[in-house]
Amino acid sequence: MEAGEEQSPENWPTWASLTSHLTARHIDVAERPELRPLLRAAVHFLIRSGRPQAAIDLAVPLREAWTAQLGPDDPEVLMCSQYIGHATSDSGDVRGARPIIEDTYERRRQVLGDEHTDTLRSANDLAVIVGLLGEYALCHRMHEDTLARRRRVLGDDHPDTLRSANNLAVSLNRRGEHQRVRWMHEDILARRRRVLGADHPDTLQSTINLAKTLADLDENVAARQLLEATLSRCRSTLGDGHVVTLDATLGLAVVLDTLGNRVEARRLKEDTLERRRRTFGENHPDTLHAVNSLAITLHNIGEYEEARRLLVDALARRRRVLGPDHPSTLTDCRNLAICLRRLGETEAARRLGEDALVRSRRIQGEEHPDTLQIAQNLAFTLHALHAYGEAAALFEGTLSHQRRILGEAHADTQTTLQGLAATYTSMGKKFKAQKLLAKKSQSRKFRRKSR
Repeated sequence: MEAGEEQSPENWPTWASLTSHLTARHIDVAERPELRPLLRAAVHFLIRSGRPQAAIDLAVPLREAWTAQLGPDDPEVLMCSQYIGHATSDSGDVRGARPIIEDTYERRRQVLGDEHTDTLRSANDLAVIVGLLGEYALCHRMHEDTLARRRRVLGDDHPDTLRSANNLAVSLNRRGEHQRVRWMHEDILARRRRVLGADHPDTLQSTINLAKTLADLDENVAARQLLEATLSRCRSTLGDGHVVTLDATLGLAVVLDTLGNRVEARRLKEDTLERRRRTFGENHPDTLHAVNSLAITLHNIGEYEEARRLLVDALARRRRVLGPDHPSTLTDCRNLAICLRRLGETEAARRLGEDALVRSRRIQGEEHPDTLQIAQNLAFTLHALHAYGEAAALFEGTLSHQRRILGEAHADTQTTLQGLAATYTSMGKKFKAQKLLAKKSQSRKFRRKSR
């Protein structure tokens, strides 16, 4: 049977049938050397089609059998290990995936060399895992190095090179370099369309990433249009429950919330959360991200108690799964603090915000966009507590950083400016507030909601 390329969605029905045959209990495939390439491709198909646990169930016994037959450093065994690490991460066990990927990377370096294509695959996987665990600086350096090596070894248009370029763009986006990231995603998307086709999962992911960056640049109408078209294509090509489709769905919901269409945003977020819970379980990072996002929409429509319930649960799970210092955990702290302030539990909001700010400054740096959002929200809490001097000082420092990093017109900058003006007014410094507001480029909402 000629199944075709296992990463292409048009071939997935054939691969599904073939994989079902290969995993039938009456066939001892591990003892058939001629089937090894086909079995590796079947594992890869399961990963790419969004079935990580099925990939693990197939790959683990294969690796055990092949290790006994070939030794732990054989390229077939190492490829199988690479897929197990990838699938383990996709299933939500990010910490469990790291030692698998690190071991595979070190073995490939010793056996194949630093610039072998298989070694570079493991280098890319390790950089992704490091980033998922919140070690962003190391992640960024690793992506830069892997991209440079892949460009030298494979060329600019190779799918592996484009994957590294995409991952570096995601890393830069975390740093708030949104305009540069936009140009990168536009270039990567054009190359992927030409090399892989418009319906390839990598191409669709690039389109989603570009749309999210447009939203980060406050180009929400353009982001919505791009996400609506991409979601339609994802559903017809990949299916409603595929990981890329769910990413597009949640991305569109976030933009709709920002644009004020909160009824549809809530519907899409609830659907995404239910599908992620069913597919990945309660503790998967993607599930927890969907919980956080839904809580924000519930907060925006005034359902504060339900938003609080979701955020308290998500924060407890994040702390347990990722640790108290992970950037995603700190985002949950920020959003819960906002909700507590709205519910009148201002002292609790202050304690949570102060702790999150100390941690974020230590982990991400004082000028990181996430740190600045945490600082901004804490300043609002201080204002609500009538601690106007502390609030003004925090607003002033945050505004200075945001003007330099994000620009005067950015929504976060404008939100901080409005907060500082309100604080000046409360301090009796009305002229200073009026002078500050006279410089603002355009009117913005009092607080930009976190995603």
